[in-house]
Amino acid sequence: MSARVVDPRITVRVSQYARILFQTLRSKLDSEAAAGDYEFWLQRSIEESFERLVVDRNVQGPERLLLRQIRHCFPMGALPEVVVVVNETVGATVEFLESPECQELLNGRCLASTRDGGACRRPPVTGEDYCPSHRHLQRSRQNSNGGVRSVASRRVSVQVAERKTLAVA
Repeated sequence: MSARVVDPRITVRVSQYARILFQTLRSKLDSEAAAGDYEFWLQRSIEESFERLVVDRNVQGPERLLLRQIRHCFPMGALPEVVVVVNETVGATVEFLESPECQELLNGRCLASTRDGGACRRPPVTGEDYCPSHRHLQRSRQNSNGGVRSVASRRVSVQVAERKTLAVA
């Protein structure tokens, strides 16, 4: 598990999303290969990816990272459906993590991690996610994403691009 301490209500909800994704994808695994190994790999990859979402809020393209890890577990014919399921589930998880409900649980804590991997204990600057020491992360996040609101539109364009690529292949 991660060194960062996160509210258990957030962890439970995100692990529910991970379980739903695993149960959905488990039926689509490549049956000709060693299904037991693929099942273990799939579960471990999903858990690590969702943990990363909770701990590091600045992950770029979490859907793509997860798909890159698990795509070898599925037959080619199932990949378009796998891409859609992963994109929708990870998207729902990210929306939950950005929701006011979740932000309320995170209030009072800087979202950055220290060099040793622990959570920063300083309070954030008013109206921001980071403390004065990690304020540069807030600025770089806004500059790279064009603000928090544009993350959803960027995710949709990634979905469409991946669907087109898989449809051609």
